Amino acid sequence: ISSSLGIVFFSIYYEVRRAQVSAAPDVDMQAATLQTLNEAFLVSAIVLLVALPFSFILKGVQDDEDESSQKQA
Repeated sequence: ISSSLGIVFFSIYYEVRRAQVSAAPDVDMQAATLQTLNEAFLVSAIVLLVALPFSFILKGVQDDEDESSQKQA
């Protein structure tokens, strides 16, 4: 479900931002498209960098719970 929401978010962001950039009088549609794609990739990279440490933290918690349950058994 989260990947579907991510795709929807980026497609809406792409269309809205491209319309905003192309509304400027000195920017053509191709330049607006390229700028919007660059921004979308930067946003996804930032989200990835923020989420990556959390994945290691949550993985460690699960491993600790498995070790403690094995010791009790």
